[in-house]
Amino acid sequence: MGTICNQPNLPDFDYDMKLKTLLNNNIALWDTIKTCKRVGSLDSDIQNETQNDIRKLLKTYSNIETICLNGNKSYTAFKKYFSDLLGKYNCLKMPSTSPANARYSLDTLMREWAKIVAK
Repeated sequence: MGTICNQPNLPDFDYDMKLKTLLNNNIALWDTIKTCKRVGSLDSDIQNETQNDIRKLLKTYSNIETICLNGNKSYTAFKKYFSDLLGKYNCLKMPSTSPANARYSLDTLMREWAKIVAK
């Protein structure tokens, strides 16, 4: 995110400054899954998930046009709980930024994610 927001030092910023940087680039963060049980950090270990109230978020922030879903699990959960929103918003299934996603190099991830701010 630091690279695509033209803030290479973003990892060094405090939490509030990180949020301000994202918002200044018209990026908001919201998890598709509100709660779950998971041993470890792999998405495949997620159990007993409950969805986040994305409809409320979209109602509160009616200027949202594009929803970027970070990886397969986020996309699958969004499709499961909010399939009606897929046609109402520009929903993009993005490559996961998880370190477990060895399929993509950092350069490829940056190129793919940079598309969200290239408008």
